[in-house]
Amino acid sequence: MTLTLEDWILWVAGFVGVVLLLALLIWRGGAKVFPWLAASCAYQIVQSVTLYLIHLKGPYKVYFWTYWYGRIPEHFLVLSVIWNLGFVLLHPKEHWKARSKEVLAIGGGIALLAAIVLTWMSEPQSAVAMTRFLIRTNLFASILTTELAATVILTALVLKCGWTKWTKGLAVGMLLQFPINFAVEVAHTYFGETRFYYGLVHIEGYAEIAALCVWIFTFSRKETEVQRFQL
Repeated sequence: MTLTLEDWILWVAGFVGVVLLLALLIWRGGAKVFPWLAASCAYQIVQSVTLYLIHLKGPYKVYFWTYWYGRIPEHFLVLSVIWNLGFVLLHPKEHWKARSKEVLAIGGGIALLAAIVLTWMSEPQSAVAMTRFLIRTNLFASILTTELAATVILTALVLKCGWTKWTKGLAVGMLLQFPINFAVEVAHTYFGETRFYYGLVHIEGYAEIAALCVWIFTFSRKETEVQRFQL
C-alpha cells in the first residue's frame, strides 16, 4: 500500500496530537471527568501503532480488514464520549436537569430512527458483501454520532445548562469533526473510492487535526466555573 506525503503528515500529526491530548487529560484531571475521551485516545494510540506495524510488514489485505474492523469499537467509544458530555452538562450535582431526560430520549430516538432509515436506503458501491456491511456500519455510526452530538449540545443550550471551558471545548471539537466525517461516509457509500472520496478523506483528516488542536488547547487549561449561555 502506498501512502502520499500528505497521508503521512496527517497520520503523524494525528498520532502526536492524540498522545498529547491523553497526557493532558491525565495531567489536568480531565480523564476523571471525561473517562471515555481518555479511553478513546488510548484506543486510537494502540490502533495507530498496530496499523503502522502492519503497514511495514503485513500484506495489504490484513491492513485493510484491521482498519475497517477496528473502526467498530472506535464508533462505540465516540458514542460514549457524546454520552459523557451529555451527562456532565445535563446531570449536575447528582440530579438530571428538568426535562433533559425527556428531550434526550426524543432526540436520541429520532437520531436512531433516521440513522436506521438512511442506512437501509443506502447503496454502497462495492461488489463484496462484507465491504458493503462495513460501509453501511460506518455510515450508520456517522449519522448517529453527528445527530446525537447536535442533540446533546442543543438540549444543553435550550435548557440553559452550565458550560465550562472543558465542556465548551469538547463540544466545539465535535462540531468541527463530526459533520465532515458524515460527508465522507456519504461520499464513500454513494460514489465509492473515487478521487472525490479521497479528497474528502484528506479534508476529514484536517478536520480531525483541528478538533485535536481545540481539545489540546482546552484541556491544557484548568477547569473554570460554570457559565450559562442562552440561544
